[in-house]
Amino acid sequence: MADSSEFVILLDQPSDEIENPRSEEFVYLLDNEPAEKDDSEKETGTCLTLPSNSTIDSVMALYQDLAELDASSDACLILDASAVTDSDTAVLQLLSSFVVNSDRNGTAIAWYQPTPYFCDLAKQLDYAKYLKLDSLVESL
Repeated sequence: MADSSEFVILLDQPSDEIENPRSEEFVYLLDNEPAEKDDSEKETGTCLTLPSNSTIDSVMALYQDLAELDASSDACLILDASAVTDSDTAVLQLLSSFVVNSDRNGTAIAWYQPTPYFCDLAKQLDYAKYLKLDSLVESL
């Protein structure tokens, strides 16, 4: 007999007031106050390095990192996929949602040297267009 168990992720107590107008676009697990940055980081944007093993095992930590990155409100966010050697659909779905919402909010997303493996996986699973990797995938 098939297991019909379900899981639920509880993020916070429901609130009648909208605390942040962007709250419906991407769920924040961290406070919305951006951390202080030095001048060099402000010029280049904020960078997040994806782990080499970017699978469902690490998706929750990646989600928290993305929420913190999104809360920083920088005009340009850099996703470093230069070390990714293993990934799966869960990570691609999370990154796709983040990139689409960032684009909708007017935040530019730039990729730093995504590995051929990562680009090929995104192409095969049809996530390249959502991740804005089309030009990089075509160059492979």
